[in-house]
Amino acid sequence: MNAIKINPLIRGKSFGNIVEEVLGSSISGLTGENFEVTSPAVNISESDEAYRLEVAAPGLVKTDFSISIENDQLIIATTDKSASDTKENKWAKKEFDFSHFRRVFHLSETVDKDTISASYENGALNIFILKRQEIRGKEVQEIKIK
Repeated sequence: MNAIKINPLIRGKSFGNIVEEVLGSSISGLTGENFEVTSPAVNISESDEAYRLEVAAPGLVKTDFSISIENDQLIIATTDKSASDTKENKWAKKEFDFSHFRRVFHLSETVDKDTISASYENGALNIFILKRQEIRGKEVQEIKIK
């Protein structure tokens, strides 16, 4: 898995949050168009047997997600629900949004792409990626320093 680089100066703030702080209004509020882009937080854990990705995605249902593999990349995406949400509700202020997102993760040669599974529970999408059998539980070889 590739590490995700985060700028520590803006950790926890989206581009839209920064624009709102600077201009006093959101991009969407200024233009009348929905330009907000979301990128959910992802936790990645590793055991001897597998990787586990946990994507924070509250307020969605499992049919909102699309998970695919293309060119050794795991692609997690959702559909845009913001258009129907805007028609159904007139918001005085809206600070969180469940609009579409797309996250891409590079799959290394150590994973078994045929065993990837996913579940959605309690606002989190969990993706399990098993390591190839010959990689699992491989003993650590210590190198002596001469």
